[in-house]
Amino acid sequence: MKYMYDVVVVGAGPSGTAAARACAAAGLATLCIEEHAAIGYPVQCAGLLSCEAFAGCRISDRSVLHAVQGARVCFGEGEALTFRAPETKAYIVDRGTMDREMARAAADAGAEFLLKAYVSALTEDRVVVRGAGGAREIP
Repeated sequence: MKYMYDVVVVGAGPSGTAAARACAAAGLATLCIEEHAAIGYPVQCAGLLSCEAFAGCRISDRSVLHAVQGARVCFGEGEALTFRAPETKAYIVDRGTMDREMARAAADAGAEFLLKAYVSALTEDRVVVRGAGGAREIP
């Protein structure tokens, strides 16, 4: 692991790994810090993404569990509203699989990952990280 970075991203969820991938692909020395021991676990959010959001993840369809073309919304008194579309409107994904694939793409672009760590402080020119390896400062 390098000790000097152009970019430090906090959190290895979809936004963090997308940012890490873009920065690393642009040639910036990038570190992504994740508090959990494994990327994609525990799942922190639902896995319903619009087609546009899924396309923005720039990953394969390996995490897709179901393509959504309609829905049934149920109301309190047993009433329901149902709609169907001829084309896919959203995807239900396995968030763990999606998160891991996005992190893998960021790593392939050159981003480094630090797991089981969290940012405890920021100074003008350093990020203070604490975690399984103890405390350290990242310039």
